[in-house]
Amino acid sequence: MAVNDCQKPVYIFTGDTSNSYYFHGKVHSGEFTGGYRNTEFDPDYPLDKDFNDLSISSGTELPCKLNFNIVKLQCKDPGIISIYIGTIGSYRPLNTIGLCILLFPNHYNEIFSSDQLPIKGYYQRFNLVGNTAIDFSSIRGKKYSSDFYIKLSISSILIDIGFSISRPVTMTLTSFNKGESTDKVAVEK
Repeated sequence: MAVNDCQKPVYIFTGDTSNSYYFHGKVHSGEFTGGYRNTEFDPDYPLDKDFNDLSISSGTELPCKLNFNIVKLQCKDPGIISIYIGTIGSYRPLNTIGLCILLFPNHYNEIFSSDQLPIKGYYQRFNLVGNTAIDFSSIRGKKYSSDFYIKLSISSILIDIGFSISRPVTMTLTSFNKGESTDKVAVEK
């Protein structure tokens, strides 16, 4: 998101009290401050009251007791920011794109259904908060502990992928492109 009016804050709403939401922002340029509301939303009450400070790049847990979580971002200097908000969930590396939030305990197993197999494609992962190591050695890969991409070929139904988490909350952005192009690339003349 590009923000060029530092006089007006940007408000982001999340709902569903059955989930805990986590917020992370990555500032590409400019300077930003943030906060999250700690009281229930009331249309008759000023929107900009009762905010706790938010460390934009820390992976902050938002209160789950509220019907609406409200995050307020404001620039001190105009710029561009990426915003990631997600709930705690299992690590599903073969979704096409997703935001994963992991908590301790630090080991997960993945089982893929036979109707998905065989799978060939490219998997990419970025650590947003913390550092999640992922071990692909069971499918002739290796262990990765930083941002990476890998070409995968999976033919077995049961795959054991180990995860090690460096802190209580880790957020990663993952992408998996299924399939490979068999088209021939044109060659000049």
